[in-house]
Amino acid sequence: MNLTDKNWAGFIQSGLTSHVTGEFYVPSASYVGTTVAKDAVGIWVGIGGVSVDPLWQAGVAVNVSYNNIETVTPWYEAYPSNPVYSNSMHFNPGDLVQVWTNYSNGASTFEIKDYSTGQSWGKSISFTRNTSTGEWVAESIGYTLPNFTDITWTSSSSNTGNLISSIQARAQAISGVTEMYCGFITEPTQFTVEHVG
Repeated sequence: MNLTDKNWAGFIQSGLTSHVTGEFYVPSASYVGTTVAKDAVGIWVGIGGVSVDPLWQAGVAVNVSYNNIETVTPWYEAYPSNPVYSNSMHFNPGDLVQVWTNYSNGASTFEIKDYSTGQSWGKSISFTRNTSTGEWVAESIGYTLPNFTDITWTSSSSNTGNLISSIQARAQAISGVTEMYCGFITEPTQFTVEHVG
């Protein structure tokens, strides 16, 4: 399926989905906003939520303050509830991060691991969600989208298979005057999200 949305770029895979995993390098980012509000981009994998809620997702938030300080914080979300952030973990630009989400018998589970630092965080909660799609996404989650280096996904797969299939989506996301673009898959499980604004 082809999909264009105002605030995210990535890939969707349709089909009964119970497990989604992805690995990516955390980008460096810089502030482009015009107020003291933060710029932020979320990088996550998820199950469900493309056309029907609820959505189970986990990943990292790359926040950039108006004085150009970047912080990278892991989070999960049982949407439509608010996201939950780790108060004790902060990753760094350039770190290789793996995120996986899983759903089985009413239990939704995630784990976020930073291969560069060895930190990890995971949890299982009772949460039943839609299982019709899996997602690998970069999303504008701040006041504006920061300028960022390429987000390179080095591995992306689900229980329905690798990303290369007849069912996939390429999305272009626009936030104000900035824009990000999801490039074509370069290998069976790899792709890049670029900031082109």
